[in-house]
Amino acid sequence: MIKKIKLFKGKVFTDHRGMLKYNNDFNAEKIKRIYTIQNKNNDIYRGWIAHKIESRWMACIFGSFEIKILNSSDFDNPNLKSDHKDFILESNGLNIIYIPPGFYYSIRSTINNSILLVMSDYIHGKTNDIVKVPFK
Repeated sequence: MIKKIKLFKGKVFTDHRGMLKYNNDFNAEKIKRIYTIQNKNNDIYRGWIAHKIESRWMACIFGSFEIKILNSSDFDNPNLKSDHKDFILESNGLNIIYIPPGFYYSIRSTINNSILLVMSDYIHGKTNDIVKVPFK
């Protein structure tokens, strides 16, 4: 089931004027809201978090983040040791990871002051689909 996760690879163009980071393979038409996350320190894990209906897209815009993703069909008692995939998102390119509904994820910055851009396909408050389990 992990194969539903998709990584959109970003690219970088550099010339005498500076740097342009872009991701022409990512289609943002489903995005309804965006926000950023900046952890207080690198020891903080946000997660495990899952959404029953909403999707998430994430991109690191400064620093680096470790994103752990696992699939669990049981929202009441998820198997946190089930098949999971780990990603490192860095700000050196505009890579975007897609997390569909039904997947638990955790995020942790690996560099101080890192900033993660998060995009959702629902307006805040439209759903009440979030499930949280303490990170172990």
